[in-house]
This record gives sequence, structure tokens and C-alpha cells, in this order.
Amino acid sequence: PVSITEVRPGIFVYDMGQNFAGWAQLTVSGPSGAEVTMRYSENITTDGKIDRSNIAECGLRGGDIQTDRYILKGEETEVWEPRFTYHGFRYVEITGFPGIPMLDSLRGRVVRSAFESAGNFACSNELLNSIQKCTLWSYESNFMGIPTDCPRREKNGWTGDAMLACETGLFNFAAESAYAKWMTDFADEQRPSGQLPGIVPTGGWGYNWGSGPAWDSAYTHIPWYMYLYSGDIRILETHYSGMKRYVNYMSSMATDNILYFGLGDWCPPQPRTNKNIPPAALTSTGYYYANCRILAQAAELLGHPEDMELYSELARQIKDSFNAKFYNPENGRYADGGQAAQACALFHELVEPEEQEKVLASLKEAIAEKDNHR
Repeated sequence: PVSITEVRPGIFVYDMGQNFAGWAQLTVSGPSGAEVTMRYSENITTDGKIDRSNIAECGLRGGDIQTDRYILKGEETEVWEPRFTYHGFRYVEITGFPGIPMLDSLRGRVVRSAFESAGNFACSNELLNSIQKCTLWSYESNFMGIPTDCPRREKNGWTGDAMLACETGLFNFAAESAYAKWMTDFADEQRPSGQLPGIVPTGGWGYNWGSGPAWDSAYTHIPWYMYLYSGDIRILETHYSGMKRYVNYMSSMATDNILYFGLGDWCPPQPRTNKNIPPAALTSTGYYYANCRILAQAAELLGHPEDMELYSELARQIKDSFNAKFYNPENGRYADGGQAAQACALFHELVEPEEQEKVLASLKEAIAEKDNHR
């Protein structure tokens, strides 16, 4: 820790100086039966008390979240740390400490999956260097055997979250073994129909919740990213049948090559209006197309020419249907012309070459309408 403050009599708050995932190691001496409580948080209030409003206790009806308790044996000096949980935090509130705790009475333990560095980034711009530093801390704090959504609340293997962070991870860390293990979890969780849950592994929840292709596509995209960043084709060989099963599942759910299930643009930074949020069918169909393209390329690499032709043709049909349903060539806009709709079409390369300049111009207009997000 970098500091300790007594915010109220008997209540001390440690500042570790950095937000991270792990726990605190306690060094204490006192009478047998004395109970020391440690409560973890990422923020503090203006008067220095811990602030856990960002997790809102997760609606718990009983028990505590982000809390450790230790009951003393009564030995001269006792050193203790938890072994069955972890937390996301910068600050630790400690109560019940016998006497006055010192700065070294608490020690922060940084915990993550053990993979080695694979790359680094540094430049003359300190803002970019700081962004890279924050990126590494965030990524490491969210890999505990599996990639997670957060280290202090749900701690679940949300599939879409991990898919979006995967390339960042592979740029910076030799995480292939960790991802390979997680892909095995996908294979274990996949139903015979090809359906996948929104979190992996799961105790049974999430199959019919409706997370949709933007989440499920982790099972096609992450093996593909692993191949691209390592050149190792074995991950595709292992999971090709499961990837194919999922794409076929999407086909079974599609109507005229359009997918209508999924959450769409989840947790947008702006109010959920039609202008800001495209139809879920637009983003879901975008991922349907992306999956078919990946599967076709994997089929070619693995020597499955019939599959390559099948899914290449399906991707072409999806692209035609997507543009017929969502694109207005008169104004160069998809759906209602919001940023997410334009960006989705451009990102997935669904825009015909002759229309790309118009669609990009529409995206720039949508950004300008929000005062360039200043």
C-alpha cells in the first residue's frame, strides 16, 4: 500500500495505489477470537471512505461481497490471506484490528493466470503509454483461469467480452494455452443443436437468455485469432466441427438470411433511441456473415473444399440480404443511420465497394451530430 488513513475511529482505509485483481495479505497479532474484517472497493468518497456504489452489493439478500474476515488464533504474529476468492480493488477498509494497524499490516497480492509477456508497446506520447498501461492492468485483472467480465461483481466467462479483448491479449501475452483451455469449455457446453450459452462455463444458465451471435461468435473468432497470431492450425482442427455446428445453428434460426435474435448494441453510451441503437437483426446478421467467412477460410486451410464453397456462398447470400434489408443507397445509410449501424456494416465488410465512401461519410456525419464526442 501507499497510504493508510483512519477515516473514523477504528476504521482504516488502505490505498494500494493501483486498481488490480487479487486480495490482501493480513499480518496481525491479538487475542484469540478477535475478528478482523477487510472490505474491498475500487473507489472512495470525498471524505476517504470506501465507495462500493458501482457494484451496489449485487442485490445480495444475505452475506457480503468483496469482504474477507479473519478470526485470530491468539498467536504472537499471524499472517493470513484468502485462498478461495479474489477481489477487484484499489482500496481496503479494515475494521476490528487489535490496536493500530501499520502500513505493512496489509499487503496487496496481484493475482492472474500465469502467462508470459509476448509483446510490448511504448512511444513518445505519454497518453498512449498510459492507455497501454491501463490496458495491461485491465486484461490481467480479468483472466483468472478463464477470461472474465470483471473481477469484483459477476466474475463470469462472458463470451462476447472475452472475444473483444482476445486480440489485445494475444498482442501482449502468450495466452494461447489459456484460451485453448477455455475453448474446450465451449465444446463441453455446446448443445447438439449447436446452441451456446452467454457465459462459459455455465451451471446451466444462459442458453435461452438471448445473448446472440455477438457473444456466441467467441467460439469461431477466438480459434481464428489464435491461428492468425500463432500460425498453429491445431486449434482449428480441434474445434472445426463445433464451429461448423454453431454456424449451422445460426442458419436454422435465420429467416431469409437475416438473424433476429440477440441483444444487439448492448450497454450503449447514449440513450436507447432508434437513431442511436440499430436493430438487433442488423448486428446479429453482421456476425452471422463474419462467422460464415471465418468458417469458409478454416475449411480451406483444413482441406474441406465442399465446406469452403458452401459457406462462401452462404456468406454471399447473407451479404445480399443484409444490404437489401438495411441499406438505403440514396443517403448511404444503414437502418436509421446511427454510428453503430454504419460501423457494423463497414467493420464486417458488408458494404459494397462502390458504396463505401458514402457509408463512411454517413458515419462521419453521425459522429459530427454528437459534437465529435467532445
